Amino acid sequence: MAEPKIYLTDWATGVAVEAELVLNLDREALEDADTFWRVAAKRLSAKAGEKEHSHWDWAVKFDAFVGQGMFIAIERSGLMEGLMFLRFDKVARLATQEAQPLVYVDYLEVAPWNVVWLNPTPRYKGVGRLLFQAALQISRERGWEGRVGLHSLPQAEGFYRHNRTA
Repeated sequence: MAEPKIYLTDWATGVAVEAELVLNLDREALEDADTFWRVAAKRLSAKAGEKEHSHWDWAVKFDAFVGQGMFIAIERSGLMEGLMFLRFDKVARLATQEAQPLVYVDYLEVAPWNVVWLNPTPRYKGVGRLLFQAALQISRERGWEGRVGLHSLPQAEGFYRHNRTA
């Protein structure tokens, strides 16, 4: 998959702004993003510790999963707006596609300044959706017919129920 330009929506203006999908992140990029996100989350809200994934450490995830998948980001103006880790060693469990390969979204997180319940004035909307669309595209490029799997955290279930991606 090429690293295409993509477009986020500015929350304040509704205007589409150019961003970049970055594939195959290294440990340093993940560590930098994670450090910056932790500081930003604490500044934004006392609720930051209430995120079910507030304990996630992307550099530790890199160490644990290097070579087992792909770390992807959406970046805008030098800042990571969202991160995702994909695995390629899982198979579908639905009866109609049982045992067929799929892209598995193991972790997906958007920057704290884009989380509505942490920040009353988010910067961008559509970060999670664009990451998920990237997973769909990667599945198609692998010949896996857009099969994507994930298990969401309870706090994210509403997002997946109400933001279907074709």
